[in-house]
Amino acid sequence: MNSLAIIAGNRDFPILVARQARGEGVQTILGIGFSGITSPELSQAVDRMVWMGLGQLGKMKKILKDAGIRELVMAGQIPHRLTLRSLKFDLEGLKFFKAIKEKNARTLLGGLVLELEREGFQFLDSTQFLTQSLVKKGVLTSKKPTQNQYQDLSYGWKVAKVLADLEAGQTVVVKSGVLIALEGLEGTDEAILRGGALAGKGTTVVKVARSRQDMRYDIPVVGLETLQVLQKIKSAVLGLEAGKTLLLDQEEFFERAHKMGLIVVGMVPPPPADP
Repeated sequence: MNSLAIIAGNRDFPILVARQARGEGVQTILGIGFSGITSPELSQAVDRMVWMGLGQLGKMKKILKDAGIRELVMAGQIPHRLTLRSLKFDLEGLKFFKAIKEKNARTLLGGLVLELEREGFQFLDSTQFLTQSLVKKGVLTSKKPTQNQYQDLSYGWKVAKVLADLEAGQTVVVKSGVLIALEGLEGTDEAILRGGALAGKGTTVVKVARSRQDMRYDIPVVGLETLQVLQKIKSAVLGLEAGKTLLLDQEEFFERAHKMGLIVVGMVPPPPADP
């Protein structure tokens, strides 16, 4: 692969993709960022950085065509709440947005993938350059869950899967068999904080992918920022779907998790029940 365009959301995910792509020999990297969302630091990891507002689909197409880049990757979250207040449409973007009746991550981002692929572009999996950062199965820390915490993980998994498949969120907070908080429009970190405010310390947080997750967009991602939130509320357990969740900055993440006594578990779907 000679060239790559990164459609960049927030935090460090796009930067890590750019660095790893460069390390794997990609010669030309274009960054497409959104004002107020994408980290300006991405510009230091790419050959060219272009900024635009959310909703400028026509501008995005023109930039990509003029650059002659056909392979694209989405990295980083676009907070869904911004679809209510931070859109700056051009004509193509407005037409695209109005055509979508139920506006959620799957319809908006999945629709963007289909729209650009019709123009001859190809989207890579978001994990293409960071497969080593995918969460592995099993208990990932030296400290293991108690029986009650395993029960909370199982309960959290069931609820979070329904939540994700409804396109409502990816994260739930559970404590002692009680469902405390569900992620909504506010996002993962705010949902965790709300759970901590309601239940106090010792919560179990579970984050999962959709049952039919398209790995090209909106995959679950956890990093040091979320770890800080877990530390703030003194959470006890973090359950992440193995194989579909990216855990960034893993060495530092697990060092900090160990110091704060956080248990981290890579979860997989339970085996089907006997007929």
